Amino acid sequence: FSETLDNVISIKLASISIPNSWYLFSHERGNNRFYIEVKDNNGCCEMHEIVIPDGNYDASQLENYLNGKYFYKSTTQSKLKFIKFSINKFSMKSCFEVLDDLSGDSTKFNISFVDEETESIMYTAGWILGFRHGKYLNLNSYVLSEGLFDAGGDRYLYFCLKDYNKNVSNA
Repeated sequence: FSETLDNVISIKLASISIPNSWYLFSHERGNNRFYIEVKDNNGCCEMHEIVIPDGNYDASQLENYLNGKYFYKSTTQSKLKFIKFSINKFSMKSCFEVLDDLSGDSTKFNISFVDEETESIMYTAGWILGFRHGKYLNLNSYVLSEGLFDAGGDRYLYFCLKDYNKNVSNA
């Protein structure tokens, strides 16, 4: 408060207006990237960083972006071309699927949503997509998320007021 209030017995927050003006995927929050490693039967390995530009996406926008930029609809010459990302419109579960062109090969892929700097899977793109494990290894067909794609982002804010009153004993 701008002025000191004395002899206050009770205080109540009647309303608060905070605009939803933050991004679902954000470089600043570090939740806009993950890694896919593709290994073929000859021992060749491709490591790819998948970056989602800062912003808010619904399921179809995210599918279109990832598939068009990195996966099966892209013009890339990497083995990512044989992976399809989708979000089921009824279950809202995310899926990375190996397309038939690659499934006959013994190529496997790994997905990493966490790295050395990540504190928790909960602060990653993987969590937003519905994945609850930090890494998925040796995939050769598909991986389906355990949770749901959450385009809503943060739904809760906590308001804390320090009244600077010494009404709690530390004893």
